[in-house]
Amino acid sequence: MRVLGWLLAIGCAPETCPALADVAARDACWHAEILALPTSEVAAVARLAPNIADPVVRYATVLAWARDHRDGVHPDGARAVCELLPMEERRVCERRLFAAHLAR
Repeated sequence: MRVLGWLLAIGCAPETCPALADVAARDACWHAEILALPTSEVAAVARLAPNIADPVVRYATVLAWARDHRDGVHPDGARAVCELLPMEERRVCERRLFAAHLAR
C-alpha cells in the first residue's frame, strides 16, 4: 500500500508504468492510472487493465472504475471492460455499469 501512495504522490504516467521493475509497483501504477481515467476513456480502461499482472489487483481496479463511472459509459465500451473479468465479477461489473440503480 505504501507503493501506491508513493506513486500517487509522484504522479504516475502511463509511459512510466512499464518502466517500473517491481511487479507490485507496476501494478499499483496501472491501478492509479486507470482510476484517474474519466468516463469517456472507457476504451483506455479496456486497453490498459490487462497490463496489471496480479489478477486480484486487475479485477479490483476494473470494478472500482466501474463503480466510479457508472453514469454515461457507452454500452460497447462497458462490455469490453467487463469482459476482462471472470464470470462472477463480470456480472458485478455489468450490474454497476448497466443497472446503476441496482449497484450497491
